[in-house]
Amino acid sequence: MTDQREKIAADFHRWEEKLLHRPRPEARALTMAVRTAEGALVWNDDDPGPRELLAPLLERLGRRTVLFARGAEPYGSVMGALTAGGEAEIHPRDFETRIFLMDLPVVRELSVASLVGALRRRRAVLVPPAGVVVAVKGDVTLASVLYSAVCFACYVKFLGDLLAGGPWGPLWERALGEVLSFLERRSDDDSGPLAMGPFTKADTAVGAVIEAGRRVVEEGLVNASFGNVSYRLGGRIYISGRAAPLDELEGRVVAVDIAQTEEEAPGASTEYPTHRGIVSSGPYRAVLHGHPPFAVTLSMECPERPGCPARDDCGRFCPVRREVVGFPVVSGDAGGGPTGLSRTVPPAMDERGGVIVYGHGVFTAGRDDFRGALEILRRIEDRSRETLFGTLRRRGIL
Repeated sequence: MTDQREKIAADFHRWEEKLLHRPRPEARALTMAVRTAEGALVWNDDDPGPRELLAPLLERLGRRTVLFARGAEPYGSVMGALTAGGEAEIHPRDFETRIFLMDLPVVRELSVASLVGALRRRRAVLVPPAGVVVAVKGDVTLASVLYSAVCFACYVKFLGDLLAGGPWGPLWERALGEVLSFLERRSDDDSGPLAMGPFTKADTAVGAVIEAGRRVVEEGLVNASFGNVSYRLGGRIYISGRAAPLDELEGRVVAVDIAQTEEEAPGASTEYPTHRGIVSSGPYRAVLHGHPPFAVTLSMECPERPGCPARDDCGRFCPVRREVVGFPVVSGDAGGGPTGLSRTVPPAMDERGGVIVYGHGVFTAGRDDFRGALEILRRIEDRSRETLFGTLRRRGIL
């Protein structure tokens, strides 16, 4: 029992640091509870208020972990804008939503009965103006990752709705102001250059993977600390482990023989087949995969979509060849398989060193180290942001 509680306490601390206390927090208030094997509830704080709601909610749902958070800015204002029109649910189109959330029910009455009905269908719900409730059968990590996915999905949907000429009003104007303020705070980032390659020893290659993963998180180029990073050294690929947060890669970088298939490398990132394809067929050794929100937003703005016969399956199969900010856009499912990204990303990775995946993220590559790959990832996101804001300026919104 003591070991179990210590593990839960460590998870609480880890995710409080990530969600509440890092330089760009996603939550401004956070309450979590976990049911132990003996049936007792363990809480992350002493605030009695949320317990009156969350304890019976967890009991009614029969799940293990519950999280209740209020979004930090700009996420709180973005959620408020998206739910201002009386919607019963919102439908983001990004990959995170498609895989983890499906849609986001909106619960306007903060009661156990209302939340139970919605959370029996989905694992996360919005509680206007800026609240999110997540209830899962898994642990604190799963609940926290889903909360981050909600923040990302709402942010990208907000940007996409603005780009498409969607709703506008005081709440949307305020949310856009918070986005601009958030981006101004991010512009101060300057952590210096990454290690210079080529790397000739396993320990230096692993160190470079760890450093690059941490930097991508610090610069806000991934969602919930998740993405993947790899470096090829000879006949081996050193890649972030499956489900490993990119800012916690110490001891979680996996060495895989380049001849091994996805099934033969179960500890490697799900995107290992795509990384292998990139470093096997071109001049690149270093690969980054992130989820920069402006690039993800633009990837889904296809002029052919309204009349396209594949418009309901764009994320898996897109028949339209196009580019965004000078880089190719492809579709595909995560990993290998007949519709996997391993079949679409490597062939598109040319001398520009970057490929955008519809609704999902960006793969970039460097010849000797991660410096070029990181610069291309930044460039794609910067150009995407400039393109989106340029459109809003021409419409008189900015």
